[in-house]
Amino acid sequence: MTVASRVAFWRVAVPIAPFVGAALPFFGVLLLGGFDDCQLVGREPSALGTFGLLGTMCFPIAAFHVADRKYKEALNTAARSWPIAPAIIRSSAVERRMTGWASALWALDVEYSYTVDGRSLTSTTLGFAPRFVADKDLIFRLAEKYPANAAVTVRYDAASPDVAVLEISDALARGNNWRFWLPFTTPFLVALFMAARHVA
Repeated sequence: MTVASRVAFWRVAVPIAPFVGAALPFFGVLLLGGFDDCQLVGREPSALGTFGLLGTMCFPIAAFHVADRKYKEALNTAARSWPIAPAIIRSSAVERRMTGWASALWALDVEYSYTVDGRSLTSTTLGFAPRFVADKDLIFRLAEKYPANAAVTVRYDAASPDVAVLEISDALARGNNWRFWLPFTTPFLVALFMAARHVA
């Protein structure tokens, strides 16, 4: 598969992935009879039924994040062959966002200007990745690498020069693995809990 076809494939997969993620646990458990006599009120569901219900709700989130990460990684791979242009960092600032469970996510907001064929352009794309990531050390390393007024190089899309990027590694795209593991493991853990309750 060529780089361009990978980008095209994952671009299409991102909106489709949640539907696939919902269909697999729902129809799998339905075929296994896990939803037989399933009642949400007044009766505790079986472990298999619990897995089916939670999987149908949680797996779409996990599937979306997998497809989105693969898409961004494909974009990073494509960008490695893009032309290079000198650039100036106009602004650079670290931002922190607190999550609901008292941990923090971090972002590096940058704005830079560059010139392509005599045309002055501006971009704010640090990398093809989520804006906020959990890896504080990574963000602060990038903040040291891209301070305001620094002279750097950017890669830009020759077919659309207004699309440019500073970081082309996959480190940023991998910075939020918890977004996949949390919704993916929750149905298994709760189903195991329900199975243990029924055994007890």
